[in-house]
This record gives sequence, C-alpha cells and structure tokens, in this order.
Amino acid sequence: MSKSYIETNLYTKELEKEINDSTVYPLIKQLHMLYGLKVYQRFPISYRVYPGEKKNNIAYSYGTITDSEIFKPNEDVFLMGTQGIPELLVYWDTEEEKYSVHHKQPVKYRGKNGWERRTISSKNIPQVIKSINKKNINYNGGHGFPIDIRDIIETYKVKGNNIDGYKNNVSNHQRELTYSSNALSSVRALVDNVYGNKKPISHEQDTFFKEYIDKTQQLCHAYESAKKIAETDAMSGFYAFGINKYTRKVIQGEYPKSGEPIATTTLGEDRYKNLNLENSKIIKQIEDSEFYKDVEPILTMLKVKLDEQSSSVIEDYWLNTNYTSWVEDLGVLYKYSDNNSGSGSNQNPFDMKWLLISKGEECNTEESKME
Repeated sequence: MSKSYIETNLYTKELEKEINDSTVYPLIKQLHMLYGLKVYQRFPISYRVYPGEKKNNIAYSYGTITDSEIFKPNEDVFLMGTQGIPELLVYWDTEEEKYSVHHKQPVKYRGKNGWERRTISSKNIPQVIKSINKKNINYNGGHGFPIDIRDIIETYKVKGNNIDGYKNNVSNHQRELTYSSNALSSVRALVDNVYGNKKPISHEQDTFFKEYIDKTQQLCHAYESAKKIAETDAMSGFYAFGINKYTRKVIQGEYPKSGEPIATTTLGEDRYKNLNLENSKIIKQIEDSEFYKDVEPILTMLKVKLDEQSSSVIEDYWLNTNYTSWVEDLGVLYKYSDNNSGSGSNQNPFDMKWLLISKGEECNTEESKME
C-alpha cells in the first residue's frame, strides 16, 4: 500500500522500502489519506543540542552536515507535497521522541526560532492531525507561489530598459523644472508674463518650453508603449515550469490570465490581484508536458540565447538566479521562490526556480477574416 503514498513520477522500490521501514510511516499514511499529500523523497536533516537548565534547546538545519561533530544527522525524514509542490517534511524527532511535521511556511506565531514556528510536533499522531486542523492549514500546492503582476510588469524589458526605468525617465525629466537653473529662470519669466509684469518671455525661454514639452511627450509615449507591451505578456497568463533541486523533476502548471487593476494607489500606480499557480503536477521532463507543442518554438529560441551564458544555466532552460528577470522579445520570465527559514536555507527543499512563458494574446479569428 505504501506505493500509493509516493508521487507517481518519483516512485522507486528503494523509496517504498524506506517508507515501510520508517518510524513515521503511520503519520505518512494519515497525511496522505486526509490531505492527499504524497512522498517525494527522503530528505535528511541535521540537529544540534544546546543544554538548558530545565530543557535542552535544539537547532535544526536542512541537509546533512558531514564536516561537523556538533551536528547529528536525522535520516528518518521524508519530503511530502501535493500537486507537484513540496509542502512539508515529516520526521521522527530522535532527540525528543515525537512525530514532527515541518512546513514550508510558518504555521504558528510562537516559537524560539523559524524552525519551531513552522513545525507541529507531538508524541501521538492524532494530536498532530488535530493541531493541523486547528491551524486550518491548506495544502493547496500552487497557491504557495503567487505572482505579483505589478512587480513583473515593472521588471519587463523593452529595448534593454525595464518599465520602471522608462517611468523613472519621465519622473526625472519632470523634476528638471525644479532644480535646473535654466528651467527655474524660464519658469519665473513665464509666471511674470501671465501674473506679473506681463513682460514677454525671451526666444530662448520659449524654445526651452517647446523642447521640454516635446521631450515630455516623447518620454511619456515611450513609457506608455513599453508598458502596453509588458502588460500584454504579463497579463495574458503563463505556462509555468518549475524545478526543485531535490525532486530532480519538473513541476508543470499554469497561471491564469490577469484581470484589470483592482485599485490605484495614491501615487497613481495600478494594483492587481495576485495570480496563483493552477493545475500543477510533476512530470519527468519539460518535453513530456502537454503544453510542449505550444512552447517548443519559444524554448528553441531561448536555448540559443542561453547557450551564450552557459555558466549560469541549469537543466537546459533555467537560469541560476535568485532575481525576477525577463528574457527580452521572448515573453519568458524567470522567477525564484524563496522559502527561507534560516535553517540551512542553501539546502532548502521548498525553494523553486520557475521558468514562465507568456501565453501572449490569442488571435481574434473574426477580426482576421475582416482584414
């Protein structure tokens, strides 16, 4: 029966045997039956004991720390998730002899450190389940990886400059009226002409205002044009492909098309509803995706670009970066999801690197026929 508790594309006979022999097998069974969670792989952790007056303090870290005599290994640990997304570690706390479920996000406010605030523990399984239900923890896969539409629009690049840069060009130009000596003298002359001595402004001052207005219009047009291109790619939905260095497979999903802004800030900036990953699951490789035919032309062009920077490329198509970045002209967005708990975060089993490919605008066949 333990085979059914393992993610299909991650199943091995060795992993099944490890689950059967594990102290936490009964807890794994309950987590699967109640929440649909499945085992992805075995994932060791390390811990260090600090003696206390009444009770020992324990510090945990992801992964095995092999070059330390202070940290002890705990290999009776399994990574579990749903819809292809890693959600938690389930393990037997060898020091305190209790069942523990460690989540990718904090599930309680109290705790001595980040690890404790993410962990539910008890000596009996029913109490662990009761605590999970009491906390209303929702194991919903892709909802742990939301997209901020405004953020990805601002980082979009057109002709080598991101949208935020175009916006700053407009703002900086507008500020010239307040700090440029030439601008200030021209503004004073214009004010005197309208409200003061009615003295006509000079030819040079007239030329200054005409050039200032022309440049303002050019910069605003460049900003609005670039923003429109960015909105087309950012709001049209995405095919999503994520990798996790520990599951060694591809997580496939989709981000839906974005709606109109839900509000505007006092600074005139649009606010959008965050988008959540949908229909996620694990596939063996990106070529196995049902979206592959739709994205194959983009991936082909992407690979040509990435071949020029092979040192930062991992697994053929993903960039080894912790920043949100677009590949210009392709509608490709790289995004890093960091679930940093401060516990050996460089080995965090919940971190994901995402390759998002914009679905772009769908063709309107009726309009095409009219043309």
